Amino acid sequence: MNKNLRIGIQTGVSFGLAMGLLGYFRTGKLAPAIINAIGGVFFGAVMAWLSSRGERRLKAKGIDVPDLNPVQVRTVIYPGDPQKAIEATKDAFQLIRKLKDVKETANPPSLKTKTGFTFESFGENITVEFSPSPAGTEIRVASKPRISTTRMDMGKGVENVETIVRSLMERGATRRVA
Repeated sequence: MNKNLRIGIQTGVSFGLAMGLLGYFRTGKLAPAIINAIGGVFFGAVMAWLSSRGERRLKAKGIDVPDLNPVQVRTVIYPGDPQKAIEATKDAFQLIRKLKDVKETANPPSLKTKTGFTFESFGENITVEFSPSPAGTEIRVASKPRISTTRMDMGKGVENVETIVRSLMERGATRRVA
């Protein structure tokens, strides 16, 4: 099934059902419930359109969009020690819009940050974990929505993770496949 259609159906059915039930329990009549359920279907159509808009925006930036899930994880191998990888990642963070509160932990080495509210999302929590590997440092970049119930972010999580990964690859990192 087309991913945008899936998003439209998921949001439309769930929102339509919730609004239909709310309309019925508020009035005790079936007509408001049906009207609210139809409103949910329109909401789903808007969400599908916004999802396809986000996909087109990412493709225009040259980002391949295998999955628009708001939770995104990528792993790369950086050809230096963990401290150099941390510095390279901090530099990559400068490319992300509305970045806030970068926190570094030493054991295990990681960076945690948040992004602010944008038109595309309510913000993300971005975590970057570093671990030594035979080829240098393995870097795991993960983005999760700040609001756990988020089901669509118009590709903002993909964009943020790919921005970090691309910056690291410009510095010699390679994508880890698997």
